[in-house]
Amino acid sequence: MGSRTTRQRKAVLRVLSGCQDFVSAQALHALLLSDGGTIGLTTVYRALRDLEADGSVDVVRDDVGGRLYRPRPAGGHRHYLM
Repeated sequence: MGSRTTRQRKAVLRVLSGCQDFVSAQALHALLLSDGGTIGLTTVYRALRDLEADGSVDVVRDDVGGRLYRPRPAGGHRHYLM
């Protein structure tokens, strides 16, 4: 089953692409709201899950186990030392 490209998913990827480092879903949600968006936190999580599943984002864990996201750079999968 393929993921649809929704308006919300495009907004999440657009704002995430403007971040310099890995960010949490909560931080990304706050950025989307400050950018004038009306997206819910659950929708942000859903979009990030779909983007991860299709290989569009990389995910690492922070020191307390939270997930942090960043767009996957051209050239595919990367390994990160945190």
